[in-house]
This record gives sequence, structure tokens and C-alpha cells, in this order.
Amino acid sequence: MSCQSGDQHCTATIIANSITSGLRLMLGIAEIILDKHNSTHAYCDTDSMFVPPQHSKEIQEFFQPLSPYSFDSPIFKLEKSKKLFFGISTKRYALFDMDNDKIIIDDEKYSGHSLGHLVNPFYDNSDMWYKQIWQDILDLHHGIMDWTEFYEKYHNKYAMQKLVLASPEYLKWFSKINAGKDYSHQIKPFNTVLLGFSNGIDANTGMQIRPIAPYIEPVRHAVFENCIDYNSGKKICGKQYWKTLTDEILEYMRNPESKLDGNEGILYRKNITVSQVTHIGKESNNLDKVQTFGTDLNSYVTYEDIDNLDRKFRELIPLILKLEPKNVKKFGISRQTLWNIKNKIETGKLYGISNKFKIQLISLVIN
Repeated sequence: MSCQSGDQHCTATIIANSITSGLRLMLGIAEIILDKHNSTHAYCDTDSMFVPPQHSKEIQEFFQPLSPYSFDSPIFKLEKSKKLFFGISTKRYALFDMDNDKIIIDDEKYSGHSLGHLVNPFYDNSDMWYKQIWQDILDLHHGIMDWTEFYEKYHNKYAMQKLVLASPEYLKWFSKINAGKDYSHQIKPFNTVLLGFSNGIDANTGMQIRPIAPYIEPVRHAVFENCIDYNSGKKICGKQYWKTLTDEILEYMRNPESKLDGNEGILYRKNITVSQVTHIGKESNNLDKVQTFGTDLNSYVTYEDIDNLDRKFRELIPLILKLEPKNVKKFGISRQTLWNIKNKIETGKLYGISNKFKIQLISLVIN
């Protein structure tokens, strides 16, 4: 866990027409100003930075000549003054005050990143439940709440999210639950269901068990109903298959920082060695699936240099020919398709293999 506390000012640019790269340059310059004073920032995002209060005025004055406005307004606006900062990792942070032994979190100054997909675990209509989780995280960190209290509060709550059955692929999961029911009682296209998070491994397949259940209210009762394992399609029942909110929050708190080196205190940028450049598109043909189940090699469009792709594919042919159906199943490549690909390789018809399959197989054998 990375954590940094101290009095901080929060600043944010208010130039609407600044593009991302320009803002990153400005924030980089602000870092240099802080470094000149042997100081640093607590956190920064695309258009804001949390800096020590003694340096905020200097940063504001440095950038003021860039203001495009005819009226007197700071280009860097001071948003919050003298706040404490608690950060776990990128996009997971909260600003707060300490009043004796009481922690007070600012409204809307806490991150909902990696929490927003969850169903409100407190089963009320409040949209402030992220704040309650952050309150408990901070109370736990500062010793105001102990582990027993934390466990008792969350161990009977379960991490789940809503999912709309917007494709036939989703609907087929419920064929076993729908079997024998009249149409009015079946799970239908565009119905909402509840998707849980893995709390165990299937001993037969070695894959995580991820329960999907028909939507009911209150949603906490879903863990006692018949459901389907997303990965195997098996019909299962029991709360042991559902991850508790205790475990989900602990994972949230222990999330490692991926962009910086270090675990606590001041973190430092990673040194990166570029081995290759691959152009990908931000668009996805399976946006709903990506948002729910995460990304894989099929999620985004990849723009490959065709000549380079063919060269890499030829170099890896000996390894590709050793692949078995179980190795390529996760890419949606069937046994027959794999046989066809190998046959085309052996008969010298590489031109008959689609670039999509080439990219998938190359990625598989080099990872």
C-alpha cells in the first residue's frame, strides 16, 4: 500500500481548450518547480495536482502569463487548502481532515475508481456509499476501527454487479436455469442479472468460479439461489461461491501500484525499456463485455505492420505447431480451427490464415 499524508493544496487548470499533452507538460513543469525546493506532490491526474501549500502560490504565478483571459483569474485554480491525502495506488485516493480522533472526508473528494461497478452493499438508495467504504478504510488505517469491527461489518455482504443480458452469448448461460420453465418465468434477453466475483477455483478445470444469478431484491438473497458459473456453465448454489465484500475491499486496499516503483511514502517513476511498438485503437467491438469481464487480446483493434507480422509468424511456426486445443481455447479458437491453421502452415498456405489468428497465436507463444 502506498500512503502519503500531509497538508496539501489541490490545484486544477481551468483552460478549457488545453489538450491532454499540453496539460501533461504543464504538470511536468510544476514537478520541476517542486523538485527545485526538494519537494514533491502527493498525487496528480490529467488536469490537477496536489502540492504542498508553501509552493502553490509560486506555481500559480509561474503559469499566470499563459492565461488567455482578459479578466484577472488564475490559470491554476486553488480548489482545496490544507487537506490530508491518503493514496493506495493510481486513481485510488481520498482527501480528508482530522478533528482530534475523528476523520472527516470531503464530499466528492474521494475516488470511486474500481468501486463504481459494485451494487450498493448497504442496500439503501444513497449514492454516497463509496464515502462510507473510504471512511472505514481510513478508520482502519488510523486505528479508529479494528479488524474485528471491519470484518463484522462486511463479511455478510457480497461483492456483485448488475449485468444486462444484451447478447445471445450472455443468455446461453441461463439455459439450464430456464429449462422446464414457461416463457414468462424464464430469464430473457435484456433482463438484468447479478454477477459475482470469484471466491474459489473449479478443481476440474482449474478456472475461477464466477457466479451469475437471476436478479432478485434484496440482492443479498441472490447468494442463496441457484446460479451459473460463468466459466464452466455449471449450475451451482451456495454463498461459498460468492466473494465477500470484506475480501473485495481488502484487495482494493492492497492493490499494487503499477505505474510507479515503491510501496509506501514517496514513489518514483518506473524506468522503461521499449522493446517494440504496437499501434492499437481505443475502440472495442465488445464494450459491455470488456467493462464487465476485463480486457483480453481480442478486446481492442491492433494495427500491425503486415510484413513484420508475417515475419514473426514464420519465426514462431515451430512453437505454433506444438499448440494444443486447450492452449487456444481462451481465444475462442476451436479444435477444428486450430487443425485448419496447422494444415495451412504445413501446406505452405500462410496467406490463408487471417491476421487476427496470427496475432493471437504470436501473443500466445511469446507470453
